[in-house]
Amino acid sequence: MTFFVSARATAGTDAAIAAARCDPRRWIAAVANPNQRHPKAHVAELTDLVDLSGRPQRTPLMFRREPLHPDAQRSLFESENFRC
Repeated sequence: MTFFVSARATAGTDAAIAAARCDPRRWIAAVANPNQRHPKAHVAELTDLVDLSGRPQRTPLMFRREPLHPDAQRSLFESENFRC
């Protein structure tokens, strides 16, 4: 992807994220630039876990996480060691 649109957290997206966190097969290494993968950041597709009926057809829902850096704010999951 060359762009992104953020989405609001809802009960449905929270449930999808929780399901993905328990399924290591969903995660792939994130891309740092077109030719290099980010070794510690990951992306998971959550499209099949969320009702996206109000969105345009074929809208994917992707979730990215990366390790926290010093002084980073944990915004979604207090128990995680990732920024999401």
